[in-house]
Amino acid sequence: MKRKEFLTDPYARLAMRSGIVARSYYKLKELDERYQLITAGDKLLELGAHPGGWLQYLAHKTNGNLNVVALDQKPVKNITSYAFKNVQFIVRDILTLPQEHFHSTLGVKFSGVLSDLAPQTSGIRDRDAMLSYELVEKALLIAKNTLVTGGFFLGKSYFSEELHEIKATYCQLFKKFTIVKLKATRSRSREVYLLARGFIPNTSK
Repeated sequence: MKRKEFLTDPYARLAMRSGIVARSYYKLKELDERYQLITAGDKLLELGAHPGGWLQYLAHKTNGNLNVVALDQKPVKNITSYAFKNVQFIVRDILTLPQEHFHSTLGVKFSGVLSDLAPQTSGIRDRDAMLSYELVEKALLIAKNTLVTGGFFLGKSYFSEELHEIKATYCQLFKKFTIVKLKATRSRSREVYLLARGFIPNTSK
C-alpha cells in the first residue's frame, strides 16, 4: 500500500496498531457481525487465505475452536500462532486444482466456504471483472460439492451488471442471496461480496 493511501485508510492504520496482519480482517468481521456467519466448532474452507487476515479473525472470534482448511498459492506466515483446534493449509492455485481433490483428499463437508480470491488486476475494467467472476464461479463450484445442508458461501467479486443476472443461479442453490458492499472496502473500489445462505444440496447438481 502506498504511504498516502495508508495515511488516509483508517482500517490499515487500525490493523497496524492492533497487530492484525491485513485490513481484510475487518471485512470478515463486518460481515460476521451483520449476518452471524461464524460459530465455534464450525468446519470451514477458506479459499485465497494469504496473507491471513480472515484466518486471524476466525481464530479471534472462536478462540481457535474451528476446523479449518485454507488454500492459497502463497503460504500464510505463522499460521500455527493462531492456535486453531485443527488447521490444514494447501499451497495450490485454485484454477489448476482438480475438483476431485476436495473429495478424495479432504473427505469432509463444510458448514461454510469463504473465498477472498482476487485476480491480478490489469486496470482494464471489463477484463478484471471477468477474471474476478471466473474465480468466484470456481469457488462456488467447490462450495456446491463440499457444503453441508444449510451451509453458507461467501465470495468476493468486482461489481458488474452481470452479477444481478446470476442471482437466479444462487437462489436455486441457497435460500438467501445478498450482494454486500462493505464499509471496510475502500470507497473507490468495485469490490463486493456475494453471500449465499441456507444451502440446498438436492438442487446443486
